[in-house]
Amino acid sequence: SEHATGHLLYFRFWTKFLYDRGWIPFDEPAKKLVNQGMIGGVSALAVSTKDLSWSIEPNSSLNAPVLPRVFISGSLVDELSQPGPHPNLVEAYAFHWPGLKERRVNSVTVQSTLQWHVPIEFVDAQNRLDVEKFVDWKKQSGEGHFSVLRDTRGEFICVREVEKMSKSKLNVVNPDDIIAKYGADTLRLYEMFLGPLEQSKPWDTNGIEGTFRFLRKFWNLFHDAEGRFSVVPSPSGVEVPAPSGVEGTGTSNDPPFDSAQGGSEPTKAEQKILHATLKKVTEDIEKMSFNTSVAQFMIAANELGSLKCTKRAVLEPLVIALAPFAPHIAEELWEKLGHPTSVTTAPWPQWHASHLVEDNFSYPISFNGKTRLMLEFPIALSKEEVEAAVLANPEVQAKLGGQAPKKVIVVPKRIVNIVV
Repeated sequence: SEHATGHLLYFRFWTKFLYDRGWIPFDEPAKKLVNQGMIGGVSALAVSTKDLSWSIEPNSSLNAPVLPRVFISGSLVDELSQPGPHPNLVEAYAFHWPGLKERRVNSVTVQSTLQWHVPIEFVDAQNRLDVEKFVDWKKQSGEGHFSVLRDTRGEFICVREVEKMSKSKLNVVNPDDIIAKYGADTLRLYEMFLGPLEQSKPWDTNGIEGTFRFLRKFWNLFHDAEGRFSVVPSPSGVEVPAPSGVEGTGTSNDPPFDSAQGGSEPTKAEQKILHATLKKVTEDIEKMSFNTSVAQFMIAANELGSLKCTKRAVLEPLVIALAPFAPHIAEELWEKLGHPTSVTTAPWPQWHASHLVEDNFSYPISFNGKTRLMLEFPIALSKEEVEAAVLANPEVQAKLGGQAPKKVIVVPKRIVNIVV
């Protein structure tokens, strides 16, 4: 926010200067200020000590003295902080530079510890440090006299801490590396998915796999198991979301419908998913609530994947809606759908409330206040009709065991309670 405020002052100054000279007709350059929250980095810290005494196994050929600084695996800190010695560390190893030679340690006593930042790229998702890279990095920085004490599994575990992303803390994530591995769309989506735009939030590269999997799921909606493009045309005249601001509904411009290709009209469930997504994303963009838009896209991809939907009338509007968030994959799919122009020129699809109206409700059926099963009935049914349908159900009859209920309480669109 401090950095953004500096830019705001700068371009407000120039706007007022130009206005005072009579070269522009306004003296305020912006109507609204939105500051993106601070992105916190997840730092990796190595624990070290100078107040350490240990003994190595008697038959070791490396009976060198303990070096001035010893780095200790984070998995050993709790144990070593207790009064020693600790003979059960007999399987632990120490790297002794130069030569990266190892020696077994019989017992260790630690008086006090410090924490040092480690380059985040040296640490994996399980917080395990690549010791050889770490040692080489320390050598290049001029520190050549230290040991590294690993745990009984032969691993060195770093401590994690969320703090400001900064070069001094060695926790800066290079976006070029992420783009090279996952693509720019994944990076864009993950930045938006981290949380509300104006709130501070921690960056954790481990979570980027989720947005990467979503993009693969979305791509797979348009392709079969062999990777062939498999979107089927819509039946002639089928309703599709109209451009924004256009009254009524649009109609498909697909070629004449060919049932032999396996196409069919979108089901009610598919229409509901599509229009719920268009409604959510359209409203969220106006509020700059991008993280919830990404979440809605993920829900849509999962639900359409479960329905095995490959219908153009459903998938094409979703490509347009996804384009501001993931422009590269959207542009590619738009071309595969046969459009000669960019997806950025396509009119924004309009959602229709008629597809979001629920026709049925799943009633919890309780016996003496305890829910035993769920039954779905049309919302249009009256209380008397719901009661009659419930009592006619074979499962309900089996639970009643031939007895007549004392009372049936029906709360429309809430619950049915049978008192026996």
